[in-house]
Amino acid sequence: MRNLLVVLAVASSGLGYGQKKKPAKILPPPPIVMPKKVEPPQSLAIQDDAKKCFVYVNEVTKDSMVNVTENLLEYFPSGSNARMVITTYQYDPEVKKKLSGSGETLAQTQQLQFIEGKYTIEKGTLTMTPNKKDQFEPRRFKLVNKTKTQTLLHLKDEQNHLYKKGKCLEPMISM
Repeated sequence: MRNLLVVLAVASSGLGYGQKKKPAKILPPPPIVMPKKVEPPQSLAIQDDAKKCFVYVNEVTKDSMVNVTENLLEYFPSGSNARMVITTYQYDPEVKKKLSGSGETLAQTQQLQFIEGKYTIEKGTLTMTPNKKDQFEPRRFKLVNKTKTQTLLHLKDEQNHLYKKGKCLEPMISM
């Protein structure tokens, strides 16, 4: 009897554990859907927060020397800070021609004047108010935009000088 119980236990466990299990159903991965690019509406213009710089260069010939005055106006559209940099230098045009033909460069001394201040834009006019009002007068510039896109082309100051878009001053590190 004991043998019969052992045989029955072995047979039942063999039947229960020896059956083949069905593998789990593997689902295929979902298809890759590329997102559609949404164009911004035309009515909403993207604000450019980069620094804006405008340059006016004046060259005056006096005797045999050329006096150059460069006015650089830079401002941040995202804030209210503005800076005017006035650079003056002079050179001899004959010496410059000789050096440019030989590949050498002319190193002239430059005088830089930095005028820090604030700016406001009202009714198409940019007004730069210096921080030191007792030393410098406020300057007004007329904004000249493209008609359809309203992008800023250039500025005109009170003397009708044309300030064109220019390169901003990069900070210099001296060692």
